[in-house]
Amino acid sequence: MQEQINFDDWMKETNMSNKKLVRAFQEECGLKIFSATVSEWRNGRCPRWTKYVDALEKITGMKIRQFKFEKKEDKKTNFNLNQKKT
Repeated sequence: MQEQINFDDWMKETNMSNKKLVRAFQEECGLKIFSATVSEWRNGRCPRWTKYVDALEKITGMKIRQFKFEKKEDKKTNFNLNQKKT
């Protein structure tokens, strides 16, 4: 089942600020996150893809089978997850 999660809403629910989320994510995957990495990740060409997905699964507590990261025109960031709650 495909479900869209608004990133801003998800962060409010998890009570994590942007900085805290990025810090948690960086700690989990052991990598710095910056624009070039996000671009590679979004396009599915990042060689460290598995590390990102593993880290995100730990942070969200969800099993992620398919992941797409996209910037919308309204500047909101959305996660599109084909997910299975763990």
